[in-house]
Amino acid sequence: MQVMPSSWHKSRSLLITSFEAATHVHSGVSLFDLFQLLELWISWTDFTKAVSACTALHYVPGGSARTIPLAGWELGTALILRSIADAIGGTRLIAALEALEGPQRTQHRALAQGFGVCFLSSFQLVDVSLPALKDTCMSCGGLRYLRSACLSCGLPHNLEFPMLVKLSLPNEDDFIQADATVLEHARLNAIAAGIVYIDTCGHEHNIFKEFGGDIIFLFRNLVHSAGLNGHISEEVASLPSRRDEIQMSLQAARSFAGLIQRWTTEHVRMNNEIEMEEILNIVEALHALAQLGIENDDSLPLATEISAMLTTLEHPICTNTRVRQDDFKTVESSRLKRKKTFASQNSRFQVRDVKRRLQEAILQFDVTDMLGYDPTKRQVPLTDAKHCAHCGKVNSRGVTSCVDCNAFLRARIDYGSLTDALVWSYLFEEIGVPLVCNNADVSFVDVVTILPAVRAYQRIDELGHDFFRLQCYFVTHFIYVMSDWGRHTLRRELFEEELVFIASNLTQVIFMEDPELTGEFLQCLRILGVSRLDSTIWPLIHHAMTYLLELERRHGGQGAWSKRSDMPYDRYHTAYCATVGLMSYGFSQVAIDSSKASSPIPRAFQVRVLG
Repeated sequence: MQVMPSSWHKSRSLLITSFEAATHVHSGVSLFDLFQLLELWISWTDFTKAVSACTALHYVPGGSARTIPLAGWELGTALILRSIADAIGGTRLIAALEALEGPQRTQHRALAQGFGVCFLSSFQLVDVSLPALKDTCMSCGGLRYLRSACLSCGLPHNLEFPMLVKLSLPNEDDFIQADATVLEHARLNAIAAGIVYIDTCGHEHNIFKEFGGDIIFLFRNLVHSAGLNGHISEEVASLPSRRDEIQMSLQAARSFAGLIQRWTTEHVRMNNEIEMEEILNIVEALHALAQLGIENDDSLPLATEISAMLTTLEHPICTNTRVRQDDFKTVESSRLKRKKTFASQNSRFQVRDVKRRLQEAILQFDVTDMLGYDPTKRQVPLTDAKHCAHCGKVNSRGVTSCVDCNAFLRARIDYGSLTDALVWSYLFEEIGVPLVCNNADVSFVDVVTILPAVRAYQRIDELGHDFFRLQCYFVTHFIYVMSDWGRHTLRRELFEEELVFIASNLTQVIFMEDPELTGEFLQCLRILGVSRLDSTIWPLIHHAMTYLLELERRHGGQGAWSKRSDMPYDRYHTAYCATVGLMSYGFSQVAIDSSKASSPIPRAFQVRVLG
């Protein structure tokens, strides 16, 4: 980990302040604010053009930028804005400026700053290492104000991977020697078996009663993670591997449809008192229903309709194919026709009723009960020093070393609470229910604000086994939230810390024999656009898939990656993580490049206004 010299702290802070003041645009908005937001809202190609246009008007040598305030920018601000408009389009420029000056300007600025370069905020924390991000541009030596390109020289920043070490698989077996055909056959069989196993868990009464919403949420993810559009060209559908993946998507959609019908039936009448875990399960189910446009139980979608709706025309995580417009319109027309047919019947289940009761239930809880800490204070949550980071033991007050494992005790970043806050604040906003507890009104932006200070990830030997796992889950769920659980690819340069961490620690979680984290790491690498073209990382993906296939075979080859004696949640969630990790999203470089150019602004990069 790179450590920033203490002598730089004050000078950097002054330099940032000088830069913002020198590039003042209007209403307190600077070019720095503008670029931070544009970096989230436009493609990498357009953003680098905008930065290049900016630096072409006024060049500041990297060496001088370290010691003196930037000067001269204010003289060319108007010309710079015109050049930016020429590079990215006037409409998008105005939209960004209006966001930074409008009613939600505070939230937009906090959101943009939350995804800024980490060293700008990390030094404010005590005893927290800075991320493995270079502090300076590799081309000119100027400070890294932005993730994608250098404001000093205009050149893009290149992402470098550390040396990755491949360890031997635990219980290494015949799969290591198997050819590609055998491995592909085993992969498809394991995925199909995993879907059946999760569906079987969902049909167990006690499991569905406690975790029904979560299982519905996971099946929604399985449908769109199969990686193909619901209706694709005959040429692509004729490929054997594509036919298999289409069937897997439809298989998951059929299970999904059945579970939705059961869940809506059982939630016609809700108890007045709703427990915490039930609240979270309801939120997950409502998020899945919202993506399908379900407001009541008049006309629930069929499996084929679910597959079509969850794998849309511009679905980034798919092969470079397109849904036929006529087929998609036919699906929508069929669904609307059924709605009209049943319109005369009174709907027993209404989403609005569930949301109303949900909002009432939340008011009964303290924000720390919901999320583990209060994000509205915008402070990094820390663990209790008595909690051992290595083994999880809660020690007595005043003890300096863990009584069980002798590890040194100290307060650390509470990644468990951060994960909860990140996930639930996002989901609540997505379903349109304000997260208002009895003592706090929490927004997603409240959580995002402290991101620069917590993306300084540590190794297992630095953090301890127990806290390392919690940190891993934060990393994967950060990727999930930002991609809406895999519905969008993410630009690597915006998630450099996460990509480097996952690639560096994939072998570690395999060595820990943790199929849940292994599957989540694999899925996140796909979301970040890793493909066979990434020769450094791809062998690790093959290595991890082989581990998952061998583990499933050792557990009987029936889609289970855990023991029958394990807790119900562990059984179905482990199966889900392994299954989704084995799925192939059919990435091609063409698809990745086109997604950079045409994909919409991710939901998590937008400020949502709730009524």
